[in-house]
Amino acid sequence: MSKQVLAYYGIQVPGFVTYRLQEEVRTSPPLSFPLIVKPLQEDASTGISQASIVRDADQLTERVAFIHQNFSQAAITEEFVEGRELYVGVVGNGAELEILPVTEMVFDKRRTKPEERIATRLAKWDVAYRERRGIRNLFARPMSRGAKDRIAEICRTAFRALWLRDYARLDVRLAPDDQVWFIEANANPFISVGHDMANAAEKAGMDYNKFIQRIVDEALARYAGQS
Repeated sequence: MSKQVLAYYGIQVPGFVTYRLQEEVRTSPPLSFPLIVKPLQEDASTGISQASIVRDADQLTERVAFIHQNFSQAAITEEFVEGRELYVGVVGNGAELEILPVTEMVFDKRRTKPEERIATRLAKWDVAYRERRGIRNLFARPMSRGAKDRIAEICRTAFRALWLRDYARLDVRLAPDDQVWFIEANANPFISVGHDMANAAEKAGMDYNKFIQRIVDEALARYAGQS
């Protein structure tokens, strides 16, 4: 539903279909392969692996069944967007939204194929796997001014359209043609010391205590004047 809301506001999202629990893939969906298949209701990349990328209807059928059987929930299938994996922290409310420095998951191109450059659970959390594949989370490499401006505009629009509050992290993909594709919104991202959003806040001039205090202040301001 969030993708439908964002599409209404003119934000570019990958084409997608969903399969409810026990709903079979009867025909090939009106999407362009390769596709990526995910559990609909998980977070932290649970259920996402290299096998999540499917290239034909048979692989799609198999992966959807895997999600149903192993996670007991619906599966969402999206067109796979090749490009850079970018994470955008947003702090604030209303008209006062601050876009934090963008973080990027960087893959060593000598060790990975384009379709392997996705934020799988291993790519996020397994230190040994990240070292083998040359995966690092860094502040984003240079990008065009136009792409930067579009990312900021898209993230502000999405934050408001999805009724997010105080802080959030928004995930986008920057395609080789400089098109920005919105992937998902994280209303409750990791904000502990050393994680991407806390690091981005520090780069923006907020040490960790100031960052947490900023979030608290944003929340309190929403209730100012209420009895």
